[in-house]
Amino acid sequence: MRQCRQLCKFIFVLFFCAFDAFADSFLEGTEDVPLMNGMQYSADETFSIDNEDGRLYFSKLFIDAKNSDILTFYRQTLPQLGWQETQDFTFEREDEILRIAVVDSEYHSNKKTTVIFELITKSK
Repeated sequence: MRQCRQLCKFIFVLFFCAFDAFADSFLEGTEDVPLMNGMQYSADETFSIDNEDGRLYFSKLFIDAKNSDILTFYRQTLPQLGWQETQDFTFEREDEILRIAVVDSEYHSNKKTTVIFELITKSK
């Protein structure tokens, strides 16, 4: 299974390097949730809780991009990394659940779109 993840990562990197990469890094605390170019972390709005039952990770980022572009990016890239969409913008892989919420920029003074990531990992 680990080899499959590594292969997926390799394919992902190859794919995006060949097409002027849309992602330049990965979500803090993860190895394979890509961030779109230009995403910026919101100060003090990232946290993680780890214990024997699993992990909860939450992060809020901002980007100057349309909601539809953000959602299309994640719907296209996450399946290449083994994530399967089980509900609208809820993805699952093995013992992990990733939820992505996009809040339109018109509701914020900074005029950037807010993207919220919630990653839940269950213990085995």
